[in-house]
Amino acid sequence: MIDPRIWDSQQVMQLSPESFKTFIYLISQADDAGKLPVCWQMMATRIFPFDTVPTDKLKEIVTGMDKDGLIILYSVAGKDFIKHPNWTRYQKIDRPSASTLPDPEHIVERSSKTRRRLVRNGIEVKLNEVKLTGGEDAISEADKSLYHSVEKAFLSKNDNCFSDYKKEGNCIHSLIRKAKNRNATDPAAMMKAMLAAFWKLKSSDTSAKGFWRGQPFLPSALSPLWDRVLETMREDTMSPEVAAIINGGDV
Repeated sequence: MIDPRIWDSQQVMQLSPESFKTFIYLISQADDAGKLPVCWQMMATRIFPFDTVPTDKLKEIVTGMDKDGLIILYSVAGKDFIKHPNWTRYQKIDRPSASTLPDPEHIVERSSKTRRRLVRNGIEVKLNEVKLTGGEDAISEADKSLYHSVEKAFLSKNDNCFSDYKKEGNCIHSLIRKAKNRNATDPAAMMKAMLAAFWKLKSSDTSAKGFWRGQPFLPSALSPLWDRVLETMREDTMSPEVAAIINGGDV
């Protein structure tokens, strides 16, 4: 289905006519999980049957959409695939068929600054290059470890993929700073407590405030709700250990 909201998307509307046509094709050809195999020559022929668009041009178009976050282009065992990162947000399929295509599973650090790669069954394949520091030039090893642990916690609830790595990365750094301000001696414990509380609140149907309802489990969702989640945690019955984490060591 082509969701009507596509016409309200500034990101999509800024695509060139060739890129927009390609994007629509990629939606229409995806399986029920939002994935499709890539055969560059066949795709060029099917998308542009009456135009002379070389395969290299099509690769440039698709790579551009990958960099913009509209799709994920990845390879497994030497074969190229595409996945729509926001598929379940815009598609509602009754009794979907299970996908037979491989899925990008793990995102790991490739270098200390700028590169990520997908790893599946020991095979490394290129994904978007994004700054792990969220725009910062340097990051300590301790912060880097905490960053990846927080990132992993959110990715595990989001099909191992963010639609906007730069935005979510910046928000993770913001959360780490908040955790340090609240508990400088053990920010990792503070973050762990906050993530557990946020997930519990998001899954709850019984709060009078209910401010977490409809909020995705993303760094960009938790960051502006930090103080409200903290306040709610204080209202709950907590063990002295959890209270100490929240209050920076003061029970």
